[in-house]
Amino acid sequence: MKKLLVMLLGLSLATTGVFAAGTQATQPVQVKAVFGSEPATLDPALNRDVPGAIYLSHAFEGLYKYEDSGNGVAQVVPGIALDAPSKVVNPNGEVVLTFRLKGYIKWSDGKPVTANDFVYSWQRLVDPATEAPYSAVLDAVKNAKEIRNGVDGVSKTDLGVKALDDQHLEVTLTFDAPDFFETTAFPATFPVRQDIIERAGAAWASDPATYVSNGPYYLVEWVHNDHLLFEKNPNYYGYFNKETGSYETDKLYGPKELYFYLQDDGLKTLQGFSEGEFNFIKTIPASELQKLRDVGRVRIAKVGDSSNSELPYLVDDALIGTFYNQLGYFFFKNVRLAW
Repeated sequence: MKKLLVMLLGLSLATTGVFAAGTQATQPVQVKAVFGSEPATLDPALNRDVPGAIYLSHAFEGLYKYEDSGNGVAQVVPGIALDAPSKVVNPNGEVVLTFRLKGYIKWSDGKPVTANDFVYSWQRLVDPATEAPYSAVLDAVKNAKEIRNGVDGVSKTDLGVKALDDQHLEVTLTFDAPDFFETTAFPATFPVRQDIIERAGAAWASDPATYVSNGPYYLVEWVHNDHLLFEKNPNYYGYFNKETGSYETDKLYGPKELYFYLQDDGLKTLQGFSEGEFNFIKTIPASELQKLRDVGRVRIAKVGDSSNSELPYLVDDALIGTFYNQLGYFFFKNVRLAW
């Protein structure tokens, strides 16, 4: 699970991590990428595939998030959480974590993100009625397994998560789980809006009008089987100036728009990259790899010490699209200079 967690969340480093760089782009930038075909869903609790996790990691953010350490290694850091939680170990071995949320976090429609949003979302995740494919990620939380397995007398409201107030979330673990912070960065645990889901039902996640999110981007267009268009979320806390108490939306960090084209034809996608239609593609067709190496279009990058650390990347005069540490981390010559 830990390997899967890192793989999924790291794919969004190229955009969500730009806030850590602290540099301001001089002009809006549009990025066009291909990760796969039409996603089955954009509901964080229901998603089960890697491309969907990539899209979700741009639109939402959990208590913790993945960030580039500066050398291409994904590290987990506070996201919606203000800092590391307080920790109390009870005599029975249970661990109580109290997270403080940032006081200036908002949904894309301007409403505040609160601790209750996490309570609702996590209860929904472990509820058997939701049929969430990754509900087990919260198994360290008290009563999560019992709720998932439908144990008599235990309901989703018995989950060990409680809102002490709008900005304090208490989580009770059945044991000391050192990787729990990574769990809170996993897409299935992202917060969602109870009022919207109860009003719109399952359709909430397929209509930009109801697809309210809390991450650095928000969905503005979904042309099914063609593309997803995300734009910068002006209410994202990365724009918040603590000194003035305002959101400085004139500052653009990284790409202004993200076009995710929905297709899985490897040869067609490679052709689009070669012709400048796409800035990044997820895979290089195996049948074309050696040919591209022979003409100097593909090089092999050493990106770590593991046995699987030599990875292919495409080379272009204007654009570079690369596999980076198996995380899909990508660079664009003219963009990374601005970052």
